Amino acid sequence: MKEDKLVKSKKKLVALLLIYLAIAFGFIGISFFMIFLHKKEGTFVSDRELAVYKILVLIGVFFLVLAFGYIVPAIIKTNKGEYGIFDEKDMMQALEKYLPNGETLAGGIYTIGMQMEIKETFEKCACIGDKLIPDENGTTLQVIKSKFSSFYIYVGISQHYLIFSECEPYEHFYKFNDVSNVGETDVEKISTDISLEDLGTCFPLAEIQSCVFKNARNGAVKCSITMKNGSYFKLKFPKHGGPGMPHHAEYREVIIARLSDNKVLKGGR
Repeated sequence: MKEDKLVKSKKKLVALLLIYLAIAFGFIGISFFMIFLHKKEGTFVSDRELAVYKILVLIGVFFLVLAFGYIVPAIIKTNKGEYGIFDEKDMMQALEKYLPNGETLAGGIYTIGMQMEIKETFEKCACIGDKLIPDENGTTLQVIKSKFSSFYIYVGISQHYLIFSECEPYEHFYKFNDVSNVGETDVEKISTDISLEDLGTCFPLAEIQSCVFKNARNGAVKCSITMKNGSYFKLKFPKHGGPGMPHHAEYREVIIARLSDNKVLKGGR
């Protein structure tokens, strides 16, 4: 099944390459053919006609750049099995890193993160450099990890958990608050060092307060997830995952269906 989907993806790339080349040579050919006719008939080429021919050539060159600058490299990478961050196998491994014991990934996709803010509270700890370390004399610390610009992030789902793993290293804004009155806040006690990069990677589905899906352009689906502790993610699920992610469409539907089954869906698609 995977091989069939890869073959289809390659065929789509080749078809797209041929279409771009046909458009490019079509526009360039029309321009030179018209100039040839003028020379053959001995007629004068006006400035307006010359400007039109130049535009036609530029359009043709634009499609040539697309064909050889983007499509051809994509075909070469597909043949070599090189997909960068859009590699389904690497993605699943990145997500499984944060999967709790006993859980199995039902699906994973790459998404476009538009905004996120993660809030977690830890007791008897201290922040040293880029890590939280256990400290019996430490304070109760709330860590807020946020990002407000576009980024790529993998999203996976299992029977009981929603998993996040960033596709590439990104910079985040961190805020640390000493908590004197915990109240009803969920507090976690750590026994080993925790990297700040690993915060906000695993959430129980039962802790989702709301999840809103909305249709976006080009078949994408926007997803806004808010957790009971105040953490939230604003994501966009692309319609296609590319040749390196042959199960993207299938896994996207699995994730949407699982979130819907979790009875947290507040909006329509």
